[in-house]
Amino acid sequence: PDGDQDAATKGYVDGAVDGALADVTPGYIGAAASTGGGAEKVAAGSATTGTVTLDCSAASVFTLSPTGNITLSPSNVPASGTACTISVIITMPATLYTVSMPSGAIWLGSTPTFVASKTAVITMLTVDGGTTWICSAAIQP
Repeated sequence: PDGDQDAATKGYVDGAVDGALADVTPGYIGAAASTGGGAEKVAAGSATTGTVTLDCSAASVFTLSPTGNITLSPSNVPASGTACTISVIITMPATLYTVSMPSGAIWLGSTPTFVASKTAVITMLTVDGGTTWICSAAIQP
């Protein structure tokens, strides 16, 4: 959407600030990660072993097939006050490797147990510039 839209065609959220209408850019998730309309950019992780950089300015969904132990490391995280959500799809090979989270990661529920030859999806959310990551995981049965 362009910035010249009139009030009738812009997206608004009612009650955002003491009942006022807040301007919302449809499809905006943060940085360049969204393509709009619910579609999100997907990228391969920067490495398959060691530190895996998750560049929030390039994508919001990342795919990984580890060949060794990995540590997830988000980069280009928007400043505090802007939400950033990252999803990481990990296809674990027959050999089970360790997946380490960035500092500040807290799990909703228990810490997940990864399984060899199964796929896991980790979702990470921050609203404070990456100081804290609220994490959840789903693992293929």
